[in-house]
Amino acid sequence: MKKHTLTDDLEREICRHIAEGWTLKQIAALPDFPPVHAIVRWATDERRFPRFVDRYRHARRASAEVLVEKAREAVESATDRDSAQAARVKFEGYKWLASRFHPERYADRWQIGANLRVERQTSLADAAPAWLQEAITAAGKGTLEAVRKASQQSNLQQGAEIEGDEIRRLPARRQCAG
Repeated sequence: MKKHTLTDDLEREICRHIAEGWTLKQIAALPDFPPVHAIVRWATDERRFPRFVDRYRHARRASAEVLVEKAREAVESATDRDSAQAARVKFEGYKWLASRFHPERYADRWQIGANLRVERQTSLADAAPAWLQEAITAAGKGTLEAVRKASQQSNLQQGAEIEGDEIRRLPARRQCAG
């Protein structure tokens, strides 16, 4: 078995055939061309053959144009029900290949969109503890005494002592472990 070296001329010839729609098997059957596995190895080894990988990718994209032409010819060749079914199978195959070789141009396009509006409206009065809600309600009614009462109740709950209008915080209670 002959060992093939990837030269610039060989790269160009392989990629020209691919762009024309040839299969790798057809290319490998040509005299002095490498086997399919060698072409695939070169086309997938970006570290060792970056130029060929790039050329190969461009050739495959160009071959999508040839596949679209073949799909068109398949559809136009249908003459009766049986040939129409065969043409449909060919058309779908060519269409699928074209979408893989040149997805930006021939793949099905999915457009997904959404219009979202998220609002959170929370009234301070609804989110507040009960004592604050009472103070807000009392303030709304305009009774200063009710606001003072709610405020005092709050301070008592939070550990404060009230004498007249003066509020003193009480030290936190310590519980004995026992």
